[in-house]
Amino acid sequence: MKNKARLLSAIGVLLASMPAVAHAQLFLDQGTDALPQGCNGSGCWTNYARMTDIDGDGDLDLIGVNNGGFFSNPTPQELVVWTNNGSGVFSDGSAMFGDLVVPVRQIAVGDVDGDGDVDVYIPGAGNEMDDKLLIQTAPGTFADEAADRFATLIAHDAGFVRMGDLDNDGDLDLVVGGGYFDDNGAPATLYFNDGTGNFADGGANIPADIDGVNPDDVDLADVDGDFDLDILINAHSGPNALWLNDGTGNFAEGAVAAFSNSALHYGPVLCDVDNDGDLDMLVDNVGPNYTEQLALNDGNGVFTDATANITGNESADDNLLACIDHDGDGDFDIVVGSLSTNERVFTNDGTGHFTAVASSQNGPTDPTLWMEFGDLNGDDRLDLFTAQGESQPQDERIYLGSPEVVADTRPPHLRAQENVTPSSTDPTVLRFAISDNATTDEGPRLTRAFILLGDQEIDATFIGGDLFRAEIPATPETAFKICAVDWAGNAMEGCPGGTGEGGAAQGGNGAGGSPSTGGNAATGGNAANGGNSASGGGGGGVTDGGDVGEGGCDCTVPGKTNNRVAGLGVFLAGLFAGLLRRRRRTS
Repeated sequence: MKNKARLLSAIGVLLASMPAVAHAQLFLDQGTDALPQGCNGSGCWTNYARMTDIDGDGDLDLIGVNNGGFFSNPTPQELVVWTNNGSGVFSDGSAMFGDLVVPVRQIAVGDVDGDGDVDVYIPGAGNEMDDKLLIQTAPGTFADEAADRFATLIAHDAGFVRMGDLDNDGDLDLVVGGGYFDDNGAPATLYFNDGTGNFADGGANIPADIDGVNPDDVDLADVDGDFDLDILINAHSGPNALWLNDGTGNFAEGAVAAFSNSALHYGPVLCDVDNDGDLDMLVDNVGPNYTEQLALNDGNGVFTDATANITGNESADDNLLACIDHDGDGDFDIVVGSLSTNERVFTNDGTGHFTAVASSQNGPTDPTLWMEFGDLNGDDRLDLFTAQGESQPQDERIYLGSPEVVADTRPPHLRAQENVTPSSTDPTVLRFAISDNATTDEGPRLTRAFILLGDQEIDATFIGGDLFRAEIPATPETAFKICAVDWAGNAMEGCPGGTGEGGAAQGGNGAGGSPSTGGNAATGGNAANGGNSASGGGGGGVTDGGDVGEGGCDCTVPGKTNNRVAGLGVFLAGLFAGLLRRRRRTS
């Protein structure tokens, strides 16, 4: 097996000519004592992380996914869990997973057995262990049931994994990576859920290979506007792959925006940055001089390069992107997670043009390989969790949102809804896309998503990306309303269950599908009446949104109850040069 690491490159660090936006620091470092560090207190090599309510107590916990080595023989490390007391104080909860020490690069979290709590799928890296499926049998109690729920135990060479409804039957399926260490391995495998958490091999439903090498991340998102999940695979080197879903879980190759095939890249994100109701794409390192590329979607999954819309960016060794709304104006700003600089924030003007924030984060410049945003301490402001690896320091870190991060008072936003009319004789499936104020790999952070049909509330379920699915029973009613409530208690206007400020009204029946055909400016949801369009894809992963609100939703999200309880990082305006360590692949 070949040894692989990232390309070594001496890159001069340049700031673009446009001045950065002046800001006090957005995210404030809480120091190394904020988290009990894994790997004997020194911090592990953390490739991936989750910010999720793993124990169902209504606050966000943290998971560090660790594996020593980069494109080399995997070195098992601790899978670390930190549980939150609700106020942003964390303790080691790794025992709930059995204090696992495993070679794994990513995990997936979601409710696979339909019992209302989250489960965890853990694929191995480098074919070193059989995959594990941890089913939550009681709050915070997990049992590995992979042997009972897969026909054959699998040892994967997985650089990535996600959960999503790939075959449109309403449950969470799996897409599991391959070829992470082995250049010749198949890029991915699908497993279809029977609705109770038992999985069958998806067979030849996907392309057999990709043009890039060593796939290390994946995003699930509806890029072509047909309300099923497509698959974007990030290759460490070479072109990324976009596989389009035919609606039944069969995938064919699509096209992604052209970028530099010589650049090494790690963590794309999909979100609606120009507020036209579709998902745009950002990819780290593949823009000019190792900057980030922005590609705008035409609504049909055809992307056009718009990297020039980002001003003030640095040439640096970056690892991933996220979409957040740090200033509370209802559009998605972007954050770059970096190995060689502090994380960098760019503010959106509402049309998909971005300007660098002059000072966004204090604390050390450390080798960030993953990051995630959410409210950790109950003040309704976004906080930041960063996971480090490869070089020192490898401490995981928490950065709390300062008063410069606007507290969340905007309700969730209806990005798009399927064009359906309820039937008087048969149930009707309705799918819709919701965004809120940050992208994550588990979708928007909602407490509820549902349909109002008269005075009836019909639960919706999360199906991946930023998509939700509800089944409307046979009814003579033709008018309905989509509703959502977020973690800050903000409900879409006219929807029950919220404790925050309301958003724009949105209603609708068969007139759904895009910002111009349902739940749009005409029906409540643009800047004039409560918010503009946005949605996104997760801390490095796919979509879940970040802006304004309309509609509401009564779907219960597993494990969540409505429980509310300056230094480095300055971007110098000028020119400086430095030697940035890049990882490289060697034969």
